[in-house]
Amino acid sequence: MPQDISLSGPATSEPLRSVTRAPVPIPEGPTVARAAVAAAPNPTLRLDSGLGMVVIEFRDSSGEVVASLPTPREINAYRVAAITHGPATIRDRDGSANWLHL
Repeated sequence: MPQDISLSGPATSEPLRSVTRAPVPIPEGPTVARAAVAAAPNPTLRLDSGLGMVVIEFRDSSGEVVASLPTPREINAYRVAAITHGPATIRDRDGSANWLHL
């Protein structure tokens, strides 16, 4: 194989230059809290160890849970069914009963 191939660096090398930048102010107070919430993954997964299930929670910009899968009503039905080992009777907001077979 021919040995006539050679690698060389740049023809001229300039010294490295440093760039001085003004320090960035760090916000304090509620702005920091909002930034921390915004950095959280959405949706989040929460383990309900009492039921042995994962709950998916969707949060708004302030970090409050606005929806979940299963819903709070369904989680309650799972808890009732775990205690009674049978179908759960769930009361709607209007007071009517519904059967949920798990």
